[in-house]
Amino acid sequence: MAKDPINTDDILIRFQKDISSVFDVDVDAQYFQGNGQVNLSSFSSDGISLAINLQPYPKISESIGLKVITKTDGPYQLNLTQIVNIPRLFDIWLKDAYTKDSIDMRKHATYSFNVLKSDSNTFGSKRFTLVIRQNPAYTYQLLNFTATKITDSTRVHLAWDTENEQDYTNFTVERSTDNGLTFRVLDTVTSSGLGSYSFADKNPIIGQNIYKLKQEDFNNTTTYSDAVVVSFSDFREPPGGSLGLFPNPVLNQLNLVITPRPVEATSFQIRIFNISGFLVRQASSMQNNWQGDVGDLKPGTYIIKVSDLRDNSLVGNTKFVKL
Repeated sequence: MAKDPINTDDILIRFQKDISSVFDVDVDAQYFQGNGQVNLSSFSSDGISLAINLQPYPKISESIGLKVITKTDGPYQLNLTQIVNIPRLFDIWLKDAYTKDSIDMRKHATYSFNVLKSDSNTFGSKRFTLVIRQNPAYTYQLLNFTATKITDSTRVHLAWDTENEQDYTNFTVERSTDNGLTFRVLDTVTSSGLGSYSFADKNPIIGQNIYKLKQEDFNNTTTYSDAVVVSFSDFREPPGGSLGLFPNPVLNQLNLVITPRPVEATSFQIRIFNISGFLVRQASSMQNNWQGDVGDLKPGTYIIKVSDLRDNSLVGNTKFVKL
């Protein structure tokens, strides 16, 4: 608040999640009126006059009373000098009960008014109110969520576009491999305000891969996208790599040879799926040859899939028959 460049008084109102609006001696600072030409303070919800006022972000709208005291009649100004880290989701309005006027302080940072000491309605604690409220036009929205196969790969590219997510929205990519009965988390992503996000599922299964996007917005409201489905009837072998299996058909001991051996040292993840796409066995090997006992598997056709654990890239896949 200012009468002129010399006679001014400042207050601080901070907003934080999960904080009380009542006076707290540990985070708020009580205001004590001085002898200056102007005095400005704000109120906690329990009516304490404050110089530093910590308030929770409102779910819808919240009003904070201001107290204006002056020594003399004349013109004065209320100035919003700085807005720091208040999401665009929130409008900030100054209401003047005396003139029955209000201004959007994001657009107009200065409000001029007059004080008449003979009229108590022009000053004191009942004229001005600061209103912070959520603007529905700036609430978070999911525009789309898609899942597509990556060409010449056994990966799935997941992508989604959003509006008004800013840097406080959390995304969780979930996948179901049991026809939507259960979902497990593949990854979590924190928003950056860019509006477009993606994730690559490097280990889809043969069969149906059902994906959903979980979203948690500024109000901790949780929503889910529509499910999207990507199906694999078989995994194709990528160029440049091959798997050798013997014996095939196999009764007990299965031998696996991975060629060619990568130049850099690595470990391999070895996974065996049944023909329905369910994982039935997995192992790891630091060598390009591996031997495993499959004697307890039911007779039928199986798919063995090998990935490079350095980057989860697919090395190769092939089938074998269990007798």
